[in-house]
Amino acid sequence: MTPTCEHCGAQLDPRRSTKRFCDASCRARAWRNGTLTDDTTFGVNSDALEELLEGADGANPALVQAARSLASLVDSNPTATGLWARYLGALERLSDTIQDANDTELAELLAELQMPPASGS
Repeated sequence: MTPTCEHCGAQLDPRRSTKRFCDASCRARAWRNGTLTDDTTFGVNSDALEELLEGADGANPALVQAARSLASLVDSNPTATGLWARYLGALERLSDTIQDANDTELAELLAELQMPPASGS
């Protein structure tokens, strides 16, 4: 019996017994529809990125969007080493941006908390 895509029912290549979907779009649709329920790791990178971005108000919006796009691509194609390299580079730049924003906020807070110089001393 020829295996079929779990989402659309199209016949799959019988040479690979572990294949469950005909392409990434069917896999994504199955995920969105809630029918992808096994121990697959689809969405792990996107979820981890969103956790990193929580409370990161100073992050560059263009860099955030690029990282989100790359996370989604890596989630749908985890063996694509070129995508991983780009994604990891984006994460590194994003982390630096977030750290710089946090350092600036901390410096501003410390400046506000410093006591004014004593007059007449």
